[in-house]
Amino acid sequence: FAHGDAAFDAVVACTTNLLQPFDIVVTTTDPSPAAHSELVIAGTSTQAGLPMGVVAIAPATCGYVAGAPAFVFANSIGNDVDTTCWNAASQLGSMAGLEPLFNCPDVMSYLAGCGPKSFRNESSTCGTFQAAACFCGGSSRNSYAVMRDVFGATDPVFGNGFE
Repeated sequence: FAHGDAAFDAVVACTTNLLQPFDIVVTTTDPSPAAHSELVIAGTSTQAGLPMGVVAIAPATCGYVAGAPAFVFANSIGNDVDTTCWNAASQLGSMAGLEPLFNCPDVMSYLAGCGPKSFRNESSTCGTFQAAACFCGGSSRNSYAVMRDVFGATDPVFGNGFE
């Protein structure tokens, strides 16, 4: 991570905040041997043998991929805490079985320029830069509901106001 400790700490705090509604523990210390999923936030795509310009990668399936690694190539993004944070949350969403959503404020959206992103407790059309059918069937997803179904929740009532 080439942007310093303060920026890294801010990314961790932002990501932790986005994941707060779910039963997910964010740590910067390897929890092994406990079962866990790992998200690496550092380096560049070329260091991982991927083409230049790739900013993140995670397993993309129609269900949870337990224990799989995911990567956010923070040194390719630049020193933008929000963008790095949103990419981190999005990769965790991909590991949970989510796909891109055509809803700018949703963290699973490729769209930018709409302000802060979050897992939205609303039905969102699938798609990257235009609406499209969902790869896993149907035409929409609720990213908040999927994350809650996969990871559980820290809040006792679904629809608690988190968006």
